[in-house]
Amino acid sequence: MPSTLTMVANEQQTKKRTILFFAEDAGAANFIAPLTKQLTTKTIKCTVVSQVSASRIFSHHQVLYHSPRSDDTAAEIIDRHDPDLLVVGTCENPNTTGLKLIDEAKHRYLPSIGVIDGPAIPAYRYRGC
Repeated sequence: MPSTLTMVANEQQTKKRTILFFAEDAGAANFIAPLTKQLTTKTIKCTVVSQVSASRIFSHHQVLYHSPRSDDTAAEIIDRHDPDLLVVGTCENPNTTGLKLIDEAKHRYLPSIGVIDGPAIPAYRYRGC
């Protein structure tokens, strides 16, 4: 019979790591969509949460996405998907859920990455960062 240490080691080796992607704007979705396809493997699960125009882009790229309910908090979204890493696309909306997710990730010591899809109007697009 295997030892407890061996069983724990085997579980860690087979556990899928989850990356939670969030996008609200189309540019971010166009950048994130191919990433999810490249990163999804036997050991990595990519989950996409999308709002507004990004949802149309993910549909076009045939990327499965989840739309949060209007009353979902950042904490509820993170709890629901239990990610090991958060990846958020840039957005022109200073009240984007993406910034709330980053704040919640920081509070939880959850690693987060902001992806920049292009240099257009940086003073406006990145003002919430």
